[in-house]
Amino acid sequence: MWIRVRSGYYLGASEEIAQYFVGSCNAQDMNLQSGELKRIRYKILFLKRDHEAVLAEGEELIVEPLTANEYTAHKISEFLEQLASGEVRSPTSWTARGYPPSFLSNGRLLGLPEEDGQYLRVEYEVLTRFIR
Repeated sequence: MWIRVRSGYYLGASEEIAQYFVGSCNAQDMNLQSGELKRIRYKILFLKRDHEAVLAEGEELIVEPLTANEYTAHKISEFLEQLASGEVRSPTSWTARGYPPSFLSNGRLLGLPEEDGQYLRVEYEVLTRFIR
């Protein structure tokens, strides 16, 4: 299945494509497949050399069981929609350098160059589980 987001990016929700965006973690609890209520902490990372940054982060509650790839595809799609609507602040180091040049407006990111999509990663961990 393919998702079209307002920013013009396409994101495949297939297992192979979503796996590309998953950050690797060692000791954290990353199992989302249980039917329990889970409190999740996540970060959207940008890993291009000399432009590394945390672009978004937060916590949320997840009820339904998901694979890591399903959750990752959802978070990347949500992030790209936020980019397109100007909701994402540019990291200060990017603003000082004027990066990315055609996607900055008043300290806000309006998108990313198409070739930079490969540098997005999702890092997450399950903080708490609640039995329903």
